[in-house]
Amino acid sequence: MTPTFNYEPIIRDYIDATAAAASVPFDWIIVDDGSQDGTAGRARTIFESTPYPLVARATILRNPMPIFETACDNVGFTLAETDVIIEIQGDIQVREPGYDACFLRMLASRPAPSAVSGRCGHTFMHLRRSSLGRWFEPAGHLVGLWGRTIDTPDRVHAIKGKVYRCETVNRGPWALRKTDLDNDDHDYHRRLFEGEGRRPLYVPMSIHAPRTLGASRRARTGDNQTVYDMLKREKTGSPGFLAFLASLTSCSPPEEVMVAPTSP
Repeated sequence: MTPTFNYEPIIRDYIDATAAAASVPFDWIIVDDGSQDGTAGRARTIFESTPYPLVARATILRNPMPIFETACDNVGFTLAETDVIIEIQGDIQVREPGYDACFLRMLASRPAPSAVSGRCGHTFMHLRRSSLGRWFEPAGHLVGLWGRTIDTPDRVHAIKGKVYRCETVNRGPWALRKTDLDNDDHDYHRRLFEGEGRRPLYVPMSIHAPRTLGASRRARTGDNQTVYDMLKREKTGSPGFLAFLASLTSCSPPEEVMVAPTSP
């Protein structure tokens, strides 16, 4: 599943890289968030003209006006017909061969994780800190590629092959089970942690995702900009999520673990 915005110049590289690193058949859902270029049309042309043996079906939707990336996620999650969903944003090239098979193995491990990320893991406390405070976060409270470190992806080479249990993880690339969804945004990890005691895993993967290509840095104009700004101001999380963050007095930093694999 892929949310996109104004990615026409890079969508070919993204699709080619994602398909090349995959190892099992899959359906591909692209939800375009009101792009003002030809992203959706370009993606459609690519799928129609280029054979990707592992892509069983490609579905492309375009929102006439933006609904924000996480809302696009929920649209894609609703449309998905498989139990396991892998999300990779259109500005992230996963260069980890067999990343999908790895996600499947990790999701099937015990104790059952709430999700698996190939980008980074951190604490709930990290989400509560101000933007300035995050830059002074104790190193042990984050692992992988977060913030500016995504521009130095080689840093994960030293931890390849390890698995970390975290309080929460970043989307993209990440995998989850559709049966765990409940129309969540930020509440996903908090809900499964409080309700079932489940935590997500972070598995270091090679990705290429320069911050300059991120959706939040793409130019917007006119009504698209107006709607986007309004949604961004309102993107604060549910009352339950905010109350949970406010109640935190301690946290559990990412911990390297051994996982017990089972059949997917």
